[in-house]
Amino acid sequence: MVVFSGDMDRLMAAFIIATGAAASGMDVTMFFTFWGLQAIKKPSPTGRSLFGRMLGVFLRDIQGVGPSKMSFGGLGRWMFKKMMKAHNVTPLPELRRLAAELGVRMLACQMSMEVVEIRREDLIDEVQDVVGVATFLEEASRSKITLFIRSDLPRRCPMEPKPDLTLDLKGLLCPMPVVKINQAIENVPVGGLIEAYATDPGVMADIPAWCRSTGNELVTIEKQDKVIRFVVRRLK
Repeated sequence: MVVFSGDMDRLMAAFIIATGAAASGMDVTMFFTFWGLQAIKKPSPTGRSLFGRMLGVFLRDIQGVGPSKMSFGGLGRWMFKKMMKAHNVTPLPELRRLAAELGVRMLACQMSMEVVEIRREDLIDEVQDVVGVATFLEEASRSKITLFIRSDLPRRCPMEPKPDLTLDLKGLLCPMPVVKINQAIENVPVGGLIEAYATDPGVMADIPAWCRSTGNELVTIEKQDKVIRFVVRRLK
């Protein structure tokens, strides 16, 4: 799992998935890069140069990270923590501790640490190693599942193959997204990928149903804000 985001809600998602997978007997590796390093950073100042020290003022530890939306100048963090406590949701630091106890491997990106001037001693003791991209790719090549926890609108994960065709279906309502994908599938080779972006909420049910009825594979479908991204592989 690549953890790129330092937002509280996205880190919650990352550690919930990691602990759930580890508790299910899976081997789990989390690769923290750039803003995701805040999840494994000690609560101490960082940076050597002027810019590094300036950046260190804004880099939080896991207790200080805020939500991706409705931060309200720090009030959002307090509000969400109160709401999660009221609903007996395990807090983020406890999820990280639990992940370590369950044997989740936590790796830090060496290049990111050099850029933002975080030293090895600035990281928590549970971090197993500081590594580069080749080490992560070696881990990912042996994995059955690779996840990318990011901080932006839906877009292609760096680990995904490049699609053969990309469709813009935004603004089209039922049945046009299904009609367009059905027409487009003839324009890619067997085994090829079609990536599409839509805004009709109905595609969340319609596209999986179309894949089942036509014998094609739904590689991924995800929604963030009002944009839905899905990828279909032609199988015949």
